[in-house]
Amino acid sequence: MDVMEALFMNGGEVESSYAQHAFFTQKVTSITNPILVNAVHSLFSKDFQWKKVLNMANLGCAVGSNTFSVILTVKENLERKCMELNCQPPEL
Repeated sequence: MDVMEALFMNGGEVESSYAQHAFFTQKVTSITNPILVNAVHSLFSKDFQWKKVLNMANLGCAVGSNTFSVILTVKENLERKCMELNCQPPEL
């Protein structure tokens, strides 16, 4: 099997295509977004020991905009919480 064949992404609109799988991930991300926002707000409270750096890792195999949308949600909500608490947000 050629390397290009092994790493080829299924195109089009068929059930096994990347577009269909990305849509499912996007839908799940959208549904779970309020849980993520609540977790960020709960974690970063006045009692939290603020650190200069917050490490995040993608332990799955998400690709492209699906991964970045989750990271962006955490970043934006962390910045909002820091503004609310009048503190510097950690480096991500």
